[in-house]
Amino acid sequence: MRALQALRGMALVAAATLVAELGDISRSPIPAYLGLVPCELRPRHACQGGLTKAGNGATRRKLIEAVWSYRFPARISRGQLLRQEVLAKPIRDTALKAQEPLRPR
Repeated sequence: MRALQALRGMALVAAATLVAELGDISRSPIPAYLGLVPCELRPRHACQGGLTKAGNGATRRKLIEAVWSYRFPARISRGQLLRQEVLAKPIRDTALKAQEPLRPR
């Protein structure tokens, strides 16, 4: 739970919800379990619809609320810095790398 809280937008409630609902995160494909995959509108075509919304709705809602914080510029808040002090360096490095955009705007 502490490693999840190193990510921006992941506070105690969101991290606790994810851990309680998912258990071992490495055991299954998380996007499919939460319904975060696009639905196919027509077979054998390239068009895709919105999210399927199948799976765990409470966990999906908490995860989407946490992701909303990534629309702001990258920074580490004081509370997040205090939470990261007790974590190992590789976990802090991964949390810092997660703040970088995947592609330039």
